[in-house]
Amino acid sequence: MSNGQKSPQVSGCVNGVLADPRAYFFSLIGRTEGSPAPDWKAVLESLPGRGMGTNPKPGEIQPQNAPHYGITVMIDAGGNARGRIWLPTDVPTVDDNGNRWFTHEFQVIADGPTPGSLIWAWQDKGGAPYAPRPCGQAGSTHTDTDAGNTAGTSGGSGQAAAADLRPLESRIQALERLVSAQAKEIADLKSRPAPSPGGGALARNVALKTNHGTYVTAEPDGKMTNRENHPAAWQTFKVESMD
Repeated sequence: MSNGQKSPQVSGCVNGVLADPRAYFFSLIGRTEGSPAPDWKAVLESLPGRGMGTNPKPGEIQPQNAPHYGITVMIDAGGNARGRIWLPTDVPTVDDNGNRWFTHEFQVIADGPTPGSLIWAWQDKGGAPYAPRPCGQAGSTHTDTDAGNTAGTSGGSGQAAAADLRPLESRIQALERLVSAQAKEIADLKSRPAPSPGGGALARNVALKTNHGTYVTAEPDGKMTNRENHPAAWQTFKVESMD
């Protein structure tokens, strides 16, 4: 008979899939959201050595058995962490160059309460809907005695079949969220100022959109930042040339 001990719990694992990647990430790095992050580079740069993938390529889909449930970390060519991670998706986001990205991006560091300080964060930077990967945990633990009581019954096999369908249900929900997000984008496009007629002239207010789907915004304090689509991103820019 089993000793009845529970298998190690995976933070964020619900009903056999990683439903809460936020909880898993902070458990993995041993930090809490909002806590000081003076060592953020060392923490994130240690993740590839612990099996985490880096920098997914266009068209790359994380497999169901991917390390760390398909979460990957942004590391530049010099081996430096960039403060962002990607969650896996099963449907793509297409950038302006036609590249298909199966990722949903999150920034995991942010400015702290004092100048120059940083904290751990979880800031959504956009992408296709997250598609949870299996985390090898059924959500409950039973003893051999429990198994004997259900073996050979229709109830036991029915529960197993339901568990097998959970990843498919997650994908269906992800597709539904994608359709909703696309409908919102279409509505946003319709609400934007129309280009000026004739001569290829631009509208008075334009926005500068990056490949990551964020908008470069000139803030009142003179700094440039990236933000999600927001009325403040649509501004009047003066183009000057240099000889």
